Amino acid sequence: MDLISILLIVAVTINVLLASIVFFQKTQEKEFNFIFSLVVIDIILWSVVMFLYRLTNTMEFAEILLRLLYAVPIFMPVLILYFSFKFTKTNISSGVRKLFTYITNLILLGFLFLLIFTDKFIQGVIIPEHGEKIIEFGSLYLLYILHFLLFFGVTFFILGKKFLTSKDTLHKKKTLYLFLGVFTASTLGMITNLLLPWFGYFVLNWFANFVSILFVGFIVYAIIKFKLFNLKVVLTEILVLSLWIFIFARALVSVGLQERIINWALLFILIITGVLLIRSVNREVETREEIEGLAKDLEKANVRLKELDRLKSEFVAIASHQLRSPLTSIKGYASLILEGSFGEVSKAVKEAVKKIFDSSALMVISVQDFLDVSRIEQGKMAYHFEIFDIKDLLNLVTEELRPTAAKKGLALSFKAGEGNKYSVKADYSKIKQVLYNLIDNSIKYTVKGSITAHISRKDEGKKVLIAIS
Repeated sequence: MDLISILLIVAVTINVLLASIVFFQKTQEKEFNFIFSLVVIDIILWSVVMFLYRLTNTMEFAEILLRLLYAVPIFMPVLILYFSFKFTKTNISSGVRKLFTYITNLILLGFLFLLIFTDKFIQGVIIPEHGEKIIEFGSLYLLYILHFLLFFGVTFFILGKKFLTSKDTLHKKKTLYLFLGVFTASTLGMITNLLLPWFGYFVLNWFANFVSILFVGFIVYAIIKFKLFNLKVVLTEILVLSLWIFIFARALVSVGLQERIINWALLFILIITGVLLIRSVNREVETREEIEGLAKDLEKANVRLKELDRLKSEFVAIASHQLRSPLTSIKGYASLILEGSFGEVSKAVKEAVKKIFDSSALMVISVQDFLDVSRIEQGKMAYHFEIFDIKDLLNLVTEELRPTAAKKGLALSFKAGEGNKYSVKADYSKIKQVLYNLIDNSIKYTVKGSITAHISRKDEGKKVLIAIS
């Protein structure tokens, strides 16, 4: 076996590995996987035929292999063109697709008929004592070359147009890798396998089979780089397939019966464990992708909820501002009527106006609470710190709410510990609101008895404790 035959075996092995990696992937683009696998299988069959053609020295067998050598790759440019359509997601109308498929099938069937049953393309082969076999071409061999030029030319045009017109950087890179793979392999292949033999140079007629690795390699690199398939699954399949091939090779070259039995048994075990391993990794990847999908959906939902929460806060702020103005007016005019600014009114009217005043005052406080909540959520709450006597503030709030407690028959008292001054640095209005809410809630939820607001010092006068009991 010469060096060229070894290179062909290497090319076949690598292409088998790469095709298997893509074919067994579980993706939504099943047609994408299938077409790519057909391309690589066609390349593999072509390389196997080339390998056998180079080894044989029998004239009849050589002529059969020669016809197969030119028949098998007929499908390659068509499959690569279809693959380019899928890879670049080029849309074709159904009518054009049907017409294109119909014409292509006619061309392929016609070429196959001429290659296999007539001498119009290939007349025969001469096996010299030394050197490469000499091929005798027929009068219609030029049509065979034009077939490749036509389909590869359309493929170059589609990929070039996609690369130039695509605005997506990622899509441009994927298209570039495919273009480099197709252009390199097809150009070298047509030169060494089609044109040079036609002019009588047969030394490199095997070279295209080897450089097919470039085409497959560029595609698989793009698949892995741009995460069209999962890298973890790809690496697992490469490892498993490599082990299978290695053990299979060992089993073929086994010498003794015992060694042969061990190798074939080991291969059988590795096939089972390998399939189980690949399935396990596939399930793990699918589960992880499902979780990642759910996480993305949750993230989108969370963003939407934050947006809705922001809109709610803005609505509350706007509504609160709109409500505060009329409530202030109602409270102001009610106060003027109670003070007699519009003249004397009857006792019944005063009581009604007093209820209006009290209700509007409570509403102003509620609106202010809404505004404060909205400001806190938006991070716009403003604080004005100052030094004041909190004992006086607690006493003031107690006095303001004592009439409210008396209406429920409750006694509201104020008690202070030792010392006259209870100075603190805080926001006066916010602390007043806190104290007001605490005592007001105590009045609301106390059925009978009394309420005491008590202030005292803690930690040797460093802290102030307010207790509502």
